[in-house]
Amino acid sequence: MVSYGQSLKEKEFIRYFFKSSLYTDRLYDHHVMMIHEALQPDTLRSLERHLYEADSVLVLTSKEKAFVNSEVAKLTTIRWNENLLEKGTLVVKDSLSGQETQSSSTRRLHRFSKPIFIRNDSVCIFYYDYFNLGCVMRCGTGTLQVYKKKNNNWLLWLTLMEWVS
Repeated sequence: MVSYGQSLKEKEFIRYFFKSSLYTDRLYDHHVMMIHEALQPDTLRSLERHLYEADSVLVLTSKEKAFVNSEVAKLTTIRWNENLLEKGTLVVKDSLSGQETQSSSTRRLHRFSKPIFIRNDSVCIFYYDYFNLGCVMRCGTGTLQVYKKKNNNWLLWLTLMEWVS
């Protein structure tokens, strides 16, 4: 497996969402499979309409589709390092065994993908989830979303997949 050195734009995007967080060093393989399946159509449709966007569809060009597929294929090898978030705490996935439900803490443990940028870095595909440590039923939620950059801010454009546990 590869320890991943984040580019500045990737760090900035992730830090835009997570100022301080408890986060894992990687995604689970089944999350990568869900991401891959959700991104198979050439036309990506949102599960819900977001108020500030008139269109809820992203049509990928064949070049974008090939690029997105190649980036998703790399997600299983990516390992985040401990300095990704300025006020975050990295938890190595292998150290979680049995601790997820034994903790009395209700802190959230986040997992997230490498941001996938297309269209001159103006559109970003990003998966993230969390579950509550100490919750016997692994209470959590996850989502695959597409963001558009407008006026130096990332705005939610499409929600492609969601799960709740």
